[in-house]
Amino acid sequence: MDSTVDYYSLLGVKRGASPAEIKNGFRRMVFQYHPDRNPSDRAAAEKLKHVLEAYGVLSDSAKRAVYDRETRPASETEARQSKEQETCPRSVWSPLGFGQAGRI
Repeated sequence: MDSTVDYYSLLGVKRGASPAEIKNGFRRMVFQYHPDRNPSDRAAAEKLKHVLEAYGVLSDSAKRAVYDRETRPASETEARQSKEQETCPRSVWSPLGFGQAGRI
């Protein structure tokens, strides 16, 4: 599973798409990149391999859950980290010099 590739965009669906939407996206991409439609296009064949891999992951609920955890969008990760910092009392008081007993 390649975490640098966005499987959702490969299938032309949004993150959080239903299994039916994923299946429809897969069918559209297979139709578009199938070797019978692109007999001499190596790029299409390569793209089809990635589409097959994406569908293999996103159509399996366990694999999809792992993929979603590993490829959380940066904005969501940053928001979570920011929220954690806001709720930590040490991060609130440390800019004011509190919590640094014994340090001069």
